[in-house]
Amino acid sequence: MPDYVMEVSLKMNVTLQSVTKCLITSWKGFPHLLHILLCSNRALSSLRGDTAVIQSEIPSESCCGLVNVDFLSKKGQRCQLAKILLFTLVPIVSLSVITCLSMINSIPDYDTKNAIRQGIYISIEIGNVVHHIQIERGTSVLYLSAYSDPRIFEKLQKNYRKSNAAIENLKVWPVYSKEDPEYFKSKNAYFSRIQEYRQLVVANNVTRKEVIKFYSDIIASIIRCLAKCASLSMSGELWRTMVAYHMLLLATDAVGVERALGSSFYAEGNTSQTDLAWYIKMNMAANTYLNICSQYSKPMAKLLSDRLSESKLGGLLDGRRWQIISNISTVLHTPSAVLALKWFDNRTVFVDILQGIQDTSGKGILADLETDLDEISTKHNFSIVLVVGAIILYPTILMVVFKLTKQIQAVAVSMKEQAFLLSKERKRSEALLYQIFPVSIAKKLMRNERVEPQLYKSATVLFSDIVGFTSICSTFTPFEVMDLLNLLYRTFDAKLGKYDVYKVDTIGDSYMVVSGLPDVNEDRHVSDVSYLAFDLLDTTNQLKVPQLSRRNAYLNIRIGINTGPVVTGIVGRKMPRYCLFGDTVNVASRMESTGKPQHIHISSYTAEALTKYPYFKPVKRGLIEITGKGRMMTYWLMRTCSQSELHVPGSRPLTPQ
Repeated sequence: MPDYVMEVSLKMNVTLQSVTKCLITSWKGFPHLLHILLCSNRALSSLRGDTAVIQSEIPSESCCGLVNVDFLSKKGQRCQLAKILLFTLVPIVSLSVITCLSMINSIPDYDTKNAIRQGIYISIEIGNVVHHIQIERGTSVLYLSAYSDPRIFEKLQKNYRKSNAAIENLKVWPVYSKEDPEYFKSKNAYFSRIQEYRQLVVANNVTRKEVIKFYSDIIASIIRCLAKCASLSMSGELWRTMVAYHMLLLATDAVGVERALGSSFYAEGNTSQTDLAWYIKMNMAANTYLNICSQYSKPMAKLLSDRLSESKLGGLLDGRRWQIISNISTVLHTPSAVLALKWFDNRTVFVDILQGIQDTSGKGILADLETDLDEISTKHNFSIVLVVGAIILYPTILMVVFKLTKQIQAVAVSMKEQAFLLSKERKRSEALLYQIFPVSIAKKLMRNERVEPQLYKSATVLFSDIVGFTSICSTFTPFEVMDLLNLLYRTFDAKLGKYDVYKVDTIGDSYMVVSGLPDVNEDRHVSDVSYLAFDLLDTTNQLKVPQLSRRNAYLNIRIGINTGPVVTGIVGRKMPRYCLFGDTVNVASRMESTGKPQHIHISSYTAEALTKYPYFKPVKRGLIEITGKGRMMTYWLMRTCSQSELHVPGSRPLTPQ
């Protein structure tokens, strides 16, 4: 539950309990009631903001965007609950959709890397076959160039057996494409075609160029398969490694052709210009492919440099290569099977180095691909677990959210009821305070503001009392006295709302009223009090008091009025009172005490102020001895018309003329 809700609840409970206890106390507990009212009103005023928060938290809302529905009504609660459940569903559905889209988007990447892995795996698997086929190609060209040499024939047969063993141990075969020859569809077809072609080579029924082309076509099909794999990996760092790997394969094949042409040169003692141009082309192609390979893969370049340094073939191969390009094998241009075999073996060592780099790089690429594929698979599995977990947990989440929402709604309903009760009690306590203090003063006290004493230059004070009240108290029972006072004062209080006056106090039978403070009303205070005085006299004449009627007695009151400066202020802490001080108050009291029954006794100050109002006629009474003031001229207040003509009930008093 939010902190402010608990705070509001606590304050409301304390306030309601305090007000309730005070309302049931007796009249003797009135000072405590007044103190609690002040404290509770301050608390209630501080809670206005909290009540506003509560009300702002439970407004009327548009249910489904159609009509305004109270949030705390049954329909509003259902709509709000549906919204919360829908909002709960949105992130779960969004999570599932995003996860599924991520899985879908990663599938092409997975398929691409898997295809590359298959291509590299095939390349490594048949790399041994290709290596032996390249050696067989060179040996076949060497055999055709030195047909009668038994050593070369024996070497050729030995290479046939190695190639056969490599083909038989092969577990996979490259995917056939339209660019490949028909015999490349399967391993058996390929092996049969190799066997047929070997017979032509042994019988010397093919040319060197045809032999190179036949074997190069087989190798080219495998290289094309690897080129497709390289074209698939066009993102990240893998494509650079694949391009370098592809260049290495092309360089190895070009070196193989260069080896075959060089062997033919030494076996025959010279070479034709066509074969020489072909050799130079293969030599340049091999160097170009190796340079590109080194640029795209620094690890391959370093590995090649280290392997060549260890083999110490650089200088020897450069010298032999210069002889071939110069077309000078020996001084006499005689064939040499020994030189041909030496060239072949030295170039084979170089091819073996390239083959070793190819295998090492292929395994490295496979390891990287396996890591990437494992990572993608892990992400897929995690995504699947996440989606399945979200789907499984959703009913539980809905149930929890449903229960929490119902609890929140119950708390909101309770808070609304307490807020209503709080507002009701606040109004009741304010009404009680407004009966004890003027409205402006009560508001300051509720705001916990200090009420400073204040001087009013002109105000009119009225005192009234019951004539013969002492004898009434001696002959009436206490309950009859209380009933008499309640009847009289309730009737008087009902008249106060018609005039701009404030009831200051009631002490026994004394009734004190003032006008012109705390809200200044210019000079109108004297007329308002005069209107009220005549109204009270008429009310007393018309009032029927059962206690007096049974004794054939009548109720008479005396009224005294004085106008002048007054000082006001709050006095006391346990029972604070709004009090009036000054000679004006004392003189008004003396006007009342020296007056006559059913007469309005006013001072000369009040009589002078009433000269502006033609509806009132002060009649001089004469000099009267006033305690503390000496002899003063006083007046009886008369009227020139009836009370109904003086003032229309419910309207504001007439302005002076």
